[in-house]
Amino acid sequence: MNMTTLNTPLPEDLMKLKWNGQFKLMQEMIDLRLQKDIPAKLKERLELEKELISRLPEDFTYSKEDAIELLKSKIEDFKEEEFDELFKDNAFEWIFIEGKIYLKDNFFENLIKVRKVYKDRLIEKDGATSTLLDEVMHKMKEEKILTIMGNYDDAIGNLKIVCGCDYKDPKDAEKAGLSMHFTSQETTDENKKALFDAMDEFEKLGY
Repeated sequence: MNMTTLNTPLPEDLMKLKWNGQFKLMQEMIDLRLQKDIPAKLKERLELEKELISRLPEDFTYSKEDAIELLKSKIEDFKEEEFDELFKDNAFEWIFIEGKIYLKDNFFENLIKVRKVYKDRLIEKDGATSTLLDEVMHKMKEEKILTIMGNYDDAIGNLKIVCGCDYKDPKDAEKAGLSMHFTSQETTDENKKALFDAMDEFEKLGY
């Protein structure tokens, strides 16, 4: 499958269903549409989208209630109101599934990585050795560590659809598309912003 398939927009009705997490209905409507005489590019896009949405529920497994219970069990004196504030502050990656909010399965690990105040409040600190993004950026600035931004870093940080690789084999292009999707799903919004801002940071350092 050609990477340009991802540039073909989804029909508006399917996009509305996707944002509301109506994946079962969306799958059924895609199947019906694929039976019709539709443009080849749209057909490829729908086939890819069908595969992608089938995987989303596997990655977003925590309901709001489950997430709050986990946070209460891991973070000292955690209050439900804190969850609401974190949610409003875009601290969690989430989607709708059948109209209900579900958080990414690694939401807790990501929260501890980028919010030091919650790492400091961990009930059990053993094993909480994830390096904070802020610490990495500080070390780079302090020691003027040179680094290279790869094409994937650039693509994820700039929210690009493709990484810019020139695949000759359609199968390689299809795998790359799935890889990009996976990487985007696994990278927190805050880390994406850090990648986006990285060039400005390096310029300030005189690179």
